[in-house]
Amino acid sequence: FLGIKQIINRKNNFTESLELKTDGILGLVRHPYYFAALILIWFRPRYLKDIILNIIFTIYFIVGAYNEERKLINKYGEKYIIYRKTTPMLLPNILKLLKYIKKSLSDGQAL
Repeated sequence: FLGIKQIINRKNNFTESLELKTDGILGLVRHPYYFAALILIWFRPRYLKDIILNIIFTIYFIVGAYNEERKLINKYGEKYIIYRKTTPMLLPNILKLLKYIKKSLSDGQAL
């Protein structure tokens, strides 16, 4: 997210999953952390300075999501391209999201 991994670690010291995950929340939105961050910054009390900062952060998240998309296409290829066509990048379908939350709560699962 911040590029710290690339700065500190010149080599990958941990194993990354080679399998593309598309279930759970990832079936609703490709970048759930960016979506959550956008919710947090826009759904709070705001003043003019906050609106300007929110616009800057929103642009940052969008650019970050596009950069991450490039990396994921390089890593997963055609599987990720198909996933992109079926799943929104930042804003999930609200009805699907509400159904997912309701199902998760009724099943006693963590979101």
